[in-house]
Amino acid sequence: MKSVLKLVFSSLLALPLTVNAQQQNFPEGTVRNEHNINGAEWPRIGKDNRAYFRVHAPNAQKVEISFRGEMTKEADGYWTLVSKEPEVEGFHYYQIIVDGVSTADPDGKPFFGMGRWVSGVEIPEKGVDYYSIKNVPHGLITQSLYYSNIRKEWRRAIVYTPAEYDKNPSKKYPVLYLQHGMGENETSWANQGKMNFIMDNLIAEGKAKPMIVVMDNGNIESFYLLPGETRENAMERFGGQFPDILVKEIIPHIESNFRTLTDRENRAMAGLSWGGLLTFNTTLNNLDKFAG
Repeated sequence: MKSVLKLVFSSLLALPLTVNAQQQNFPEGTVRNEHNINGAEWPRIGKDNRAYFRVHAPNAQKVEISFRGEMTKEADGYWTLVSKEPEVEGFHYYQIIVDGVSTADPDGKPFFGMGRWVSGVEIPEKGVDYYSIKNVPHGLITQSLYYSNIRKEWRRAIVYTPAEYDKNPSKKYPVLYLQHGMGENETSWANQGKMNFIMDNLIAEGKAKPMIVVMDNGNIESFYLLPGETRENAMERFGGQFPDILVKEIIPHIESNFRTLTDRENRAMAGLSWGGLLTFNTTLNNLDKFAG
């Protein structure tokens, strides 16, 4: 037992030296991607907004990073790639493709996009901090489950409540229904979209009223054709049930389980990309229920 403990402590003492040695080999001017799991140093982001990738796959014949190209194999069994051009500021999805098989990066936190669970790199936008976590009161992100009679399935709404919600038990709040884009799901705005930090900051600065934000699945996670279906028919079907689900099921569920203002003037909807189309189709056909 003493020998084992001695070995463990010796390993721990050597760990900082190993970490420091690895840090010296990092490309100059780079920082770890903010969406890496704890302890993972790759991918890295350069000052010029290029992304640096490093993947361990010693037995692979070919490794690629989606949208960026083929990686170079190093002598130690790692594969590396640097973006050919600076990445556009913002959040970007990526996958590792090993011998033709696409997978999420095991060193990255999972995000749902591109119709599957993938990884992401964040290229910070210079000169702004509206989506950064700050020392302000923070709201809560929770999930609320309900059964959809339209879809014949259990569903969940992701719900943001402002920081003051639990401190004012008699106060009711306006509601924003916020929809994700194509190939994403109900988690996307809260995860990669950082909507909770955006709302926290806007409310703290007095630029937005405290409100509840509801994010649900628009049924546009993946696009496919049914047997005998044309692409045009599929496009019409894509997310086609959602307006009814929102009006007949989600809104009643939210108003039954959260303290909401239920009049038209305190209910709005917005969306990204295909979520914008769902917003258009929902609100313009229900002008008695939405003010914006």
